Amino acid sequence: MSPEVLDGSGYDTKSDVWSLGCIAYELCTLKSPFKNDNKMSLYELFQAIKIGKYDPIPDRYTPELILLVDSILKTNPTERL
Repeated sequence: MSPEVLDGSGYDTKSDVWSLGCIAYELCTLKSPFKNDNKMSLYELFQAIKIGKYDPIPDRYTPELILLVDSILKTNPTERL
């Protein structure tokens, strides 16, 4: 779920872009960008999404792919690709 949907700002194509970024991140790292390995509540997960902090994608991937995913996972939808 994108940060703007969590804030109640509504859903648009930028939310779909966010979802694509989450999928690309998971394909590269084999883990969720915002869910940690410890048990976390849904509230904690939503807070992590709103903050938008995640572990970097490993440098075995191209800088272009890393930049693409980072550009898609911007919490502000106006800054997102």
